[in-house]
Amino acid sequence: MPNSKLSDRDRKRIVDAYQKSQKASEISLVLGVARIRLTPGRVDSNKRGYTKPENLNEDQKEMIKSWVDNNAGIHLRTIVTKVQEEMDISDGKSTIDRILRRLHYSWKRMSIIPDRRNNESTLNIRERYATRYLELLQSFKEHQFIFIEECAVIFQ
Repeated sequence: MPNSKLSDRDRKRIVDAYQKSQKASEISLVLGVARIRLTPGRVDSNKRGYTKPENLNEDQKEMIKSWVDNNAGIHLRTIVTKVQEEMDISDGKSTIDRILRRLHYSWKRMSIIPDRRNNESTLNIRERYATRYLELLQSFKEHQFIFIEECAVIFQ
């Protein structure tokens, strides 16, 4: 009977025997129940479909969301330690990951975008490069250019 569920009747018998000061080892021998299953004071089993309430409330979830919004490259382990330090709640990586997935965050979707991507100075540098390249292209003849792995070599 170690892997089977206990009926409520058996649970009640175990609790009654425990309250009569019988040892857990004696109770397990008489009823044929593994000693690990004996929990003092608990009579009823959890009903089917029971969901454990979450440790984090909505405000705390919003705080986690703001951490991820502010820093898209933050690691789950970092979020877990921040939750433990700031909220004094011990949740694992899988719990935080589940919360973020419910908020429609996916680590595959989050990526760090470089700051220099298309700002004005980068666009000016690209324009100067293109202009200079076209000027060089017009000043030399075709047979003077050899391209080696995307690098232009000029022979004079």
